[in-house]
Amino acid sequence: MTHDDCEWRQAFLDSLRVTGNVSAAARLVGRSRASLYRMRRVDPDFASAWQDALEEAVDWLELEALRRAVEGTEENRFSKGEVVGTITRYSDSLLMFLLKARRPWLYDRRVLRGGQTDTDEDSFDALRSALEEKLDRLADPPAKD
Repeated sequence: MTHDDCEWRQAFLDSLRVTGNVSAAARLVGRSRASLYRMRRVDPDFASAWQDALEEAVDWLELEALRRAVEGTEENRFSKGEVVGTITRYSDSLLMFLLKARRPWLYDRRVLRGGQTDTDEDSFDALRSALEEKLDRLADPPAKD
């Protein structure tokens, strides 16, 4: 492999690691998606590095989802066209999605109904209620003195 090949491959993999998007990474290095997929099929090392880059991109997405679910995002509040304050919004749906992905046997109804766990519907409802209470406490933290 030539030095130029190493450079564009590394640039492609770096872009893929950051964006998780093959098209964007291909454009960056001036290659077609088809040629890159062809190379991936014939070069096991390239295929492995490609997969690693995609896994890292997904890891970053998971971290961002977790941040939005737990730390929330700031939203401006307006009055008469002017910002008068901010409010922190938490994403319950992102949190539930992360829980389902990490512990499907506890939080994913499809798994619960599929007989893959002995957790019954009442247990699921109790877990969900406990989680919702915690989310409510996170959404309304006690006032600071």
